[in-house]
Amino acid sequence: MKFVWDTSSLSHAFESFFHASASAYVNVAKKFKIVDWDLVKRSLRIRLESESNARRLLTLCDNVEGVCLVPREVFHEVKRDKWIWENGAKIVFTDQGKVEVEKWYSKWWSEIAGFSKNFKLKIHVKDVDLKLYQQLYMKARSLGFCVGTSPTCISETDFKAVVLAYQENATLVTADRKIAELCRKLGVNVIYTPKPEEYVKLPQIPTR
Repeated sequence: MKFVWDTSSLSHAFESFFHASASAYVNVAKKFKIVDWDLVKRSLRIRLESESNARRLLTLCDNVEGVCLVPREVFHEVKRDKWIWENGAKIVFTDQGKVEVEKWYSKWWSEIAGFSKNFKLKIHVKDVDLKLYQQLYMKARSLGFCVGTSPTCISETDFKAVVLAYQENATLVTADRKIAELCRKLGVNVIYTPKPEEYVKLPQIPTR
């Protein structure tokens, strides 16, 4: 299996309960004039389900069960977010991140020795074909989607994740419904982590 990740799915994979709670609240506040706890709770549960799905999918990124990719622009955006980078992302993008984890936890666990060599999760960075980008950009516009900096548009960074998934005949992993809808119309397989049953179902992943 081959997967391409966008910024939203990586955010859900690596962010904390602290951020999930705030994000769930803001999601409700944007839609309703009165913020009701039951709505916030439902939003939080959807967010936590998405995070759980994203993290389980990450376990496939070992170059045996699955190969995971991101466009170079997604990698740079994730790296700029110090919260996400320092709280997990760097251990799947860099060998140095694995070394740092082993060094840090060796203060408490002698058993952590060997982590940096034996922890196999890895996300690879790959460039998109610019000619294909232009072709799919025009196709997206013809389908009614905008790509750009407006809050109502898909960002150029995440659109490149769509292009890379198309280019690699891979499944895109996203937590953004607009991106999931675009993938559906472009014929790109997509896993929408908040509600995967609406698109491509999650692959069978052993729980232990």
